[in-house]
Amino acid sequence: MFKRKKSSSSITFNTLIGEGTIIDGNIKCSGAVRIDGTINGNIKSEADIFIGEVSTIKGNIYGNSIYVSGKIEGNIYSKSSVHLFSTAIISGDIEAFSIVTDEGAVFNGKCSTLTSDKEQPDITILQNDNFRNKTSFQTE
Repeated sequence: MFKRKKSSSSITFNTLIGEGTIIDGNIKCSGAVRIDGTINGNIKSEADIFIGEVSTIKGNIYGNSIYVSGKIEGNIYSKSSVHLFSTAIISGDIEAFSIVTDEGAVFNGKCSTLTSDKEQPDITILQNDNFRNKTSFQTE
């Protein structure tokens, strides 16, 4: 009777932090990230970042496109776009090329739209020769 349509585009997450998980420390990765837990630290990725509805982040977020449904106490720096869904609660500043805010989202902070590549935050992934397949970040 009711058939669920299959999504034509699916996202593969390289990092998934589940509900009930608490991390005290920074997350650094090169692939897409989905967070449904609690992070007390910064999140940095060259790919997209998805902050789930039940998540709480206390730290800054650096990424490509950033999709927020949960709570963030910190700044958001996007190399592309930021989308605040209706359940998002943000206490901090946002810097991005484009910003979408759904009705019901709460945002307390300063919003800056970037206009050129020179303005975007410099986030570089460095390969660590001592640890295979592990990465670290260099920001300037």
